Amino acid sequence: MSHPDSSAPAFTQRYPNLASAKLGARPVSATDEWFA
Repeated sequence: MSHPDSSAPAFTQRYPNLASAKLGARPVSATDEWFA
C-alpha cells in the first residue's frame, strides 16, 4: 500500500479503539509502519 501520511490519521479516526489497542501510544508511527 502506498498511502501518504494523511491515511494514517484517517485510519486512527475510523478505528480509534483498534488503533489504541493495536498501535498503542504511537498511532502515527505505528500506522506509518502498517501502511508502509
